[in-house]
Amino acid sequence: MVEELSDNPMLGRHIEPRHIKLSLPAVEKLCPCCNTEIDPSRSLVTVDQELADFFRGHVLAAGTHFPGDLERKASSLDLGPLDFRHVVDSLRMLYCQCEEDFRGALIKRDIKAVRLNCEADTQFMDRAGIEGVLEPKSLLLAESEIPTPVADKIGMPLIVRKLPPAVAWRDPRRPCRLINDKSGMLNPPHQCDHTGSLVLVRKDGKPLHPMHVHALLDYTAEKLKNPNLTGNACITADMLLPSLIDHVSKEDFQNYYTTVWQTCPIHNHFVPSPFDIQAEKDHEGADVNMNDD
Repeated sequence: MVEELSDNPMLGRHIEPRHIKLSLPAVEKLCPCCNTEIDPSRSLVTVDQELADFFRGHVLAAGTHFPGDLERKASSLDLGPLDFRHVVDSLRMLYCQCEEDFRGALIKRDIKAVRLNCEADTQFMDRAGIEGVLEPKSLLLAESEIPTPVADKIGMPLIVRKLPPAVAWRDPRRPCRLINDKSGMLNPPHQCDHTGSLVLVRKDGKPLHPMHVHALLDYTAEKLKNPNLTGNACITADMLLPSLIDHVSKEDFQNYYTTVWQTCPIHNHFVPSPFDIQAEKDHEGADVNMNDD
């Protein structure tokens, strides 16, 4: 498998004065579960253990002229330290893209969940801020890592789990990459926003739609905001008043969702209220809810 690297997505720049041809192990060698007998690349071990475990076999990089270089002006196609950085960044990005697909193939995912992505995942991985995903039903047995008082009060209790930083962008020297401004709205005003990306599922196992979470966050800001604020004030989670939680109820949210949220012109398709969503069945016809309550 050969790829030509022309841009570095992590640095946001074109690779010059040459492109890089990257020869990777065949696809059938990219499954770490099936290829433990193939020695990992010792060069990659020094960079990231995950890369070494995933890209088993030889990885070869070589300089090449890019299509616009018609006169072959590049004086040398020799690769240097910066080119090594380009190769590593590309391998990390490819790992993140492929590894998620491999996990999806190995682990059955049948719970409709929502992912709240941090700044780095939206910037570098091109993920939406609020994203619908599928998760294994074993997640219903996990403890929530972040309280969700408003969701509990309206009768839609959630399990919130923190996701590990992506290999492509993780860097302990840059904690700002973990900022997730949406996380604060789950438990305002106490919740720190340096959570990284989060995955949310309903405790009752019913499907959770991105629109439901978006409406929940908007409803939280509307109900817990200081009544003295002007109508066009910019509201952040640290400005909200938990003492106003008594203004929140299932009936009020249902009314808000159907009369305010669903009629908003930015929504181009209809999504039923979270209280009108039915639990989905697994392949044997049983409810996916694994809780006793």
